Amino acid sequence: MRYSPPRRSENRAKDTHQGRRVPAAAAFLIALLAAISFSGCGRAGDGARRTVAPSPAAAASPKPMTPFERDLEYVRKGQFDHIYVLSRKDGAPLDSKDKAYIKEKAPMVTNMWVVTDDNRYAIAGVNAEFAPQQIEALRERFNFEDYTNR
Repeated sequence: MRYSPPRRSENRAKDTHQGRRVPAAAAFLIALLAAISFSGCGRAGDGARRTVAPSPAAAASPKPMTPFERDLEYVRKGQFDHIYVLSRKDGAPLDSKDKAYIKEKAPMVTNMWVVTDDNRYAIAGVNAEFAPQQIEALRERFNFEDYTNR
């Protein structure tokens, strides 16, 4: 006798459980995803939303910086040994004559000059001290402040 394999019928679902496994697996996966999405991580039991207390750093939002504070911080980030701030004694903005005078009387070794957007302050970042005679010459015309350790 010859061996012949069993005949398969046209409808495989009747002969095996293969036809039911795929839909059962899909149904299980859908149920699992629905359970996860409806579980709502961190939801309060009464349906009300919980509010998260802001951290102290986030609660204290920094106040906006003035042009002077912003430019002074910019010069400080340059890590200069000395920081000097000049402004006119009458509080008016620096004009071209003032800037020329500063350029003439300040030492050539000044590493950085920043004039604020409102032209009221000139901030110098330098790695060497201004000589006393240079400071006196600038003080004759301007308010001269040392911001090195402030």
